[in-house]
Amino acid sequence: MESNTLAKETTTTPPQGTMLVFVLMLLTVILAMVVYSVDVAFMQLARTELKAAVDSAAKAAAGELTLSNGNKSNAIAAGILAASKNEVAGASLQLVNGDFEFGQAVEQLDGTWNFQLDHQPYTAVRVTGLKSTSTASGPVNLFFAPILGSETFTPQSVSVASQFKQELVLVIDRSHSMAFDDSGVEWVYPPGVPGSDVYNDGLLDWKDSLLTPPHSTDSRWAQLSGAVTSFFAIMNQRSVKPNVALVTWASYLGATTTESILTGQTFPAVNRDVDLGLNYSAIMDTVTARGNQYMLGGTNLSAGIDEGVAVIANQASPDSQKILVVMTDGRWNEGRSPLSAAQDAQALGIVIHTITFLENADQSTMVDVAELTGGRHFHAINATQLEDVFEELARSLPVALTK
Repeated sequence: MESNTLAKETTTTPPQGTMLVFVLMLLTVILAMVVYSVDVAFMQLARTELKAAVDSAAKAAAGELTLSNGNKSNAIAAGILAASKNEVAGASLQLVNGDFEFGQAVEQLDGTWNFQLDHQPYTAVRVTGLKSTSTASGPVNLFFAPILGSETFTPQSVSVASQFKQELVLVIDRSHSMAFDDSGVEWVYPPGVPGSDVYNDGLLDWKDSLLTPPHSTDSRWAQLSGAVTSFFAIMNQRSVKPNVALVTWASYLGATTTESILTGQTFPAVNRDVDLGLNYSAIMDTVTARGNQYMLGGTNLSAGIDEGVAVIANQASPDSQKILVVMTDGRWNEGRSPLSAAQDAQALGIVIHTITFLENADQSTMVDVAELTGGRHFHAINATQLEDVFEELARSLPVALTK
């Protein structure tokens, strides 16, 4: 009986050689899985990076197309430059003239867009980005796949960017903080403003400060005014100019408030300063004129958004892209939640791009407003960056991807 048991146990124990072969086979499978997973992840990253780079090139080319009145050479140069600023698999994407095609994008009944090559006037650019042995950028070199006989990966991406009829509203914060300096510190005015020289001693003459218009060069409003001027300088270069309106906002100051008693006037939460149209000079003149007036009130951000939405709803044409550009240097402290106002805009198909200026601005809320409506958020920490933001918007707003 014991001998039979021993014999049975012996036959169920695999030989050492068999076990070694099994382990080697298992290691080979594991190695293949590692090779596959690492390279597949890298390939997916390369696809994503290539898509972003080609999108950037298409948008830059389409934007330059309208700025240069249809000049293909200028558009291609702008697209090549934009692509080179994007890395794909660790190297800048290099495009050539032949990667750019020009025509028009025509909307189909199902809501998709069809690119029609060589149709004029050119309003759309199609860009093809390919990384292969036959292109300047070369293929994507893989890490482990050469072990399995595949050394490179050749991703391709195609993007179409088009010019669109657009109508937008500048929704600008004119609360009292826009009279402060650009240090980002509350209640600090530029030198020369009455009361500013004694603030640090705790003796701020707030009446004189409140009743003094923003400093002509060093206030936040003056720096905004310069950025708006740069915005329209670029807009005026466009062959297809969007209609623009101006809304300014702060908070309501009624007849019983200290500010109204001191000034002898009341202040609305929001003003529709300039209606939707091509009168860019009227908007710039209004911004300048407001810099010569009392700038009082808190931050009722939703009042500004609501008025911008009302302008679009009442004045914009149905076939246009509808956009608000909302700028603030503060944090909303009156009115309903800006997110509720943004939801109303989103329901009407209105995109909101948001701009925050200086460190005390409520970036979190403004990011949420932009993301909710499909817009972009920009943050500027000084006057130079604020001007850059407005210039970037002027170049990119009339252009959108259709593929």
